[in-house]
Amino acid sequence: MKKVVTEEEKKEIHSEHFDMIVRSYVEFRDNKTEPRFAAPMVVVHTLMDLGLIENKPELSEEALKRAYSRVMTGVERVNKYEKHAEITNFNSGRIGKIVRGSAFSIQLHMEIKSAFERMVSDENKSITKKKNK
Repeated sequence: MKKVVTEEEKKEIHSEHFDMIVRSYVEFRDNKTEPRFAAPMVVVHTLMDLGLIENKPELSEEALKRAYSRVMTGVERVNKYEKHAEITNFNSGRIGKIVRGSAFSIQLHMEIKSAFERMVSDENKSITKKKNK
């Protein structure tokens, strides 16, 4: 049986999610802590809704290289057969599903970090303007 989510529950979930993004931003701004989210696509969509990210991110070469490195160094936990398949795919110019998934997550986090950096820059500009008045 499907659970029906009330409008009040939706607002509470949205509020908690937004609070998590704000806390992560403040941590980034104050301590330069890299933003890490379990569901980065949801965060990207939220930032897109706020106008802080313009378009859905596309995979970059940097994200693919970082993802491949994560698979090779064991950061992404894969068994030896999956690792061999990823190496074979990568060496033949194809992108395996594990590398692609990791690269997509890396790309989303890169976009979030970039949005946070723009927010910090905008904050600093507005503080500077207020001091100069």
